[in-house]
Amino acid sequence: MTWFVYILVCRGNRLYTGITTDVERRYTQHSNGRGARYTRAFPPERILMSWPCAHQGVALRVEYRIKQLTTLQKWALVDRSISLGNELVCVAGIWTEVN
Repeated sequence: MTWFVYILVCRGNRLYTGITTDVERRYTQHSNGRGARYTRAFPPERILMSWPCAHQGVALRVEYRIKQLTTLQKWALVDRSISLGNELVCVAGIWTEVN
């Protein structure tokens, strides 16, 4: 099973980050008010970006790291894939751990 980290653009140009195994299904849940409390308050407008991850553990760690970024840093992350610390890198569009 492939896990994804995704970023949504929500009302007010706010960004929401989450993980899932099915980005479209999760987006629909958020849009229908069955997602996170944040997306009930600020409904999603579109999927900005999603990245596959090596496994669920990596997805959780990438999500946590992205949530620590400022909004400007999140936009920069979408514009160009960068590393999130020394142990999480995006290689060929897939987040993975550095061994």
